[in-house]
Amino acid sequence: MSISVFGQIKCNTEDFCLFEEIAFYLTSIASSNKIGLNLNFNISQNSKNKCDFVKKNIIYFEMSDSPLSDNAEWLFIGKNLELPFCINGEYKKETFSYRMNKIQRFLNEIFYNKYILEVNMDINHLFGEPQLEFRIKPEEFVETMELAYSEEDFEPPIIRIIITPSP
Repeated sequence: MSISVFGQIKCNTEDFCLFEEIAFYLTSIASSNKIGLNLNFNISQNSKNKCDFVKKNIIYFEMSDSPLSDNAEWLFIGKNLELPFCINGEYKKETFSYRMNKIQRFLNEIFYNKYILEVNMDINHLFGEPQLEFRIKPEEFVETMELAYSEEDFEPPIIRIIITPSP
């Protein structure tokens, strides 16, 4: 089973030149946090089917394990699993908390951009409508994910998270 993460980044501009700058900003932050990120027309067909590309103030995204992956299975699988991950050419073990902290750092950093208003993230969305929905600030992401998973969960529940910047 593949775990897919799809979302929308709502911006307060429709200017294409600014959108392109925002896209480079997003991919740079994702890369620095060792997260794969595909934007708009580079996302899967399943996700494109959920998009309204007429809206000019939204950037659609899919998050993945790495730029080489098409899913987020290693990021979101198993709360009690430590997964091998290559860091600086060496394999290390990443805990669930470590993986969620990478995403939390990414979320914190993207809100440094004054044009980004909100991030909506659907985790495991290919398997139905969200069972849980959370409205949080970026710094609450790890804690929210710890609550959303039970101790036995191998697969994540179907979750929608709406993230707004901290004041």
